[in-house]
Amino acid sequence: MVGFKIGRTEIIIRFSFLLFNGLVFLFRDSGIILSFYAVCLIHELGHITAIIFSDGEIKSVELSGYGIRIETSPVFSVFGGLAVLLSGPLANIITFFLLCKSDIFNFLSVLSLWEGIYNLLPFSFLDGGCAVRLIISGSENEQKYEALRKAACAAAAVALIIFVLNAE
Repeated sequence: MVGFKIGRTEIIIRFSFLLFNGLVFLFRDSGIILSFYAVCLIHELGHITAIIFSDGEIKSVELSGYGIRIETSPVFSVFGGLAVLLSGPLANIITFFLLCKSDIFNFLSVLSLWEGIYNLLPFSFLDGGCAVRLIISGSENEQKYEALRKAACAAAAVALIIFVLNAE
């Protein structure tokens, strides 16, 4: 692990992030690699923009093989929290619509769309799952909603497996 500070924000780079990047560079296709990093950057800039507009403070940014995790100062409203969580996928989806007609950026636009949709899935480690937890937290039916979220996760996992197996 490597850690340093930029201003008051702590930056943490885990070994798994470096390993993952090594695997990405095995593609040896600069277009794919640049598109992958551009899509990730667009996604995180969406979150950062929402954090800034909600007068939040970024406490830390952790880069790992599991993704990028941004820890912020507490958001005091459900709406503000949802805006921060959903701004990353929204930035990816907007990028798709801005670039989808371009022959040059077609791969980038499609990859951006998939990044946005993927991050909206209700898995607890993705933006969509965090948004669902934020909405249902503290409600009188929280346990029922959590069971429904888990069922949606199982259905999404099965759908992804079927999609991958039928891709060829």
